[in-house]
Amino acid sequence: TEYRARVAEVLRLVLLIAAPAVVLTALHAPALVRVLFERGEFGPADTLFTSGIVRVLVWQMFLAAATGVYAQAYLAVEDSRLVSVVRVAGHLASTVTYVLLFQYFGLNAILSGDILAPALALAIFAGMASRRIGGERPAGLGRFLLSLAGANLVMAAAILAMLRIWPAPPSPSPLTAEGPWLAGQVIVALVVYLLGARLLMPTEWRTLSQRLRRR
Repeated sequence: TEYRARVAEVLRLVLLIAAPAVVLTALHAPALVRVLFERGEFGPADTLFTSGIVRVLVWQMFLAAATGVYAQAYLAVEDSRLVSVVRVAGHLASTVTYVLLFQYFGLNAILSGDILAPALALAIFAGMASRRIGGERPAGLGRFLLSLAGANLVMAAAILAMLRIWPAPPSPSPLTAEGPWLAGQVIVALVVYLLGARLLMPTEWRTLSQRLRRR
């Protein structure tokens, strides 16, 4: 029971950090791609196309973060067989998605397959936790996920409001104009998120603060 509660605690901390990164990247994908790549032959059309891909794949990062916590937890109790089977099943599901859907949906089929693998792995890992890791289901996980969603919705609303108050520099803009604008947007959004997380998730916030102080 204690070990499973420990896994749940680590999972909450990982999601607490990964969730705002996903939201920030999804909402500011065009600006990020523009700052990093838009120069030379890489033009506005390429930025628009690439930012769409980034917005999809960033959710893979979120799912992979949660899946990684469970994978390490299973490996710690010497259940490497389940981890291997889940990894293989995820890759097979992605491959089948590519083969069956690519002729109809093209690149979207590849993106869907890339998200399917970690999503399937996370579902299996979470479903097997009670039998493989042991212990009762940690209390309050659903409430935490709702609070996490609330903090990120507040941050997303702040980002959208900031985009109206302080719009992006017109394209094409020099890096000296685009970079500070993007940095300012990210800083304001993170401050709003931290305030929301501290208000809605005081226990997780206190645990994270204690861990940071120890380091």
